[in-house]
Amino acid sequence: MVRKKLWEKIGPPTKPKQEVFYDPGELKQLCEEAGAPSIFQFLYESISQPHHSIEREKENEKRTVALIYTLYYCQSQKCSWLQRKMQSI
Repeated sequence: MVRKKLWEKIGPPTKPKQEVFYDPGELKQLCEEAGAPSIFQFLYESISQPHHSIEREKENEKRTVALIYTLYYCQSQKCSWLQRKMQSI
């Protein structure tokens, strides 16, 4: 679901039609629109700790964005060999 929304917004991972955006709020909204409202928060909470400073929390939001993009790019055809490998196991 999120993959499809990212595909529509920025294009395929290998040839994006627009510059990738790194705004955590914008990506969180996109995830909600895609039907995965808790994915951003789930990933963020797995990275963050309650004792982190405000600056660190902002960095962790950016890391969450990078993690979602990494997952998106791993779904590309360039990585499909890994998917085929996992299916054969």
